Amino acid sequence: MEDFECDDFEKTLKVIVVGNGNAGKTSMTTRYAKGRYTGTYKKTIGVDFMEKTVELRDLGETINLMIWDTAGQEEFDTLTSRYYKGAGAVIYVFSTVDRASFDDLPKWRRKVEEECGQICSVLVQNKIDLEDDAKMTRDEVEDMADFLSMRLYRSCVQDNINVGEVFRYLCRRFLKSGDDGDEMVHAVTDISTLSQTVKPADISRYPPSPEPHTKREISDISDIESDRTSTAAPSPTSQTCLGKSFPPSPPTIINRECDSDSGDDAAPDSPRRSRK
Repeated sequence: MEDFECDDFEKTLKVIVVGNGNAGKTSMTTRYAKGRYTGTYKKTIGVDFMEKTVELRDLGETINLMIWDTAGQEEFDTLTSRYYKGAGAVIYVFSTVDRASFDDLPKWRRKVEEECGQICSVLVQNKIDLEDDAKMTRDEVEDMADFLSMRLYRSCVQDNINVGEVFRYLCRRFLKSGDDGDEMVHAVTDISTLSQTVKPADISRYPPSPEPHTKREISDISDIESDRTSTAAPSPTSQTCLGKSFPPSPPTIINRECDSDSGDDAAPDSPRRSRK
């Protein structure tokens, strides 16, 4: 009988995408898995499920992603929380133009940790093309990321800014956690898939913060090679948010993505205003 080693088996990662309704979760997962933008808001009932295979060539690794896009409305809480189990990574999404989606982030983290424990996590500020109408300041966003101890990505799904980078970052964190044993990582059943890559849009309009952030790495234009995880405590300003304490009281989509370089992708023209 032939002997098998761990490396003979494909790695599979279940990723859940959580956050308030209308934050852009479905648009984000559809953009990444299908390579297209859905401009019309359609409420997710329960969960949507998509698949994609990611090749990290510099690491010589391939990961099969199972992406679960969950409903953000409270009426679906009981249903959606059942689908958190077995997740190895989570994306927390909030909207630049929706203050409640920002304030509710600690609540979402508690829900995920109740079902999954400590898993690979990332914070995404979506709809940065609507920054003129932002309901929170840059400092508040960075303080929230510090409070949650998560890497922050600022994204625009319509123009494909920092969408693929978010998922590739989680893949790398997943692999690193498995090697180091410093985080609880769950794997789920193997699923084989194919691929499609979409060119990202212009990221020049969204430069990094002018001053370096000493407590935690902020990824406006991502450096996905860095896998540092912050353990710093939140600044005093991160303790409150609008006067509230932190935290406040299928058909299968088949795709393959090749990560041909270390992560930064090139880009087209100026972003359009988006509703997703």
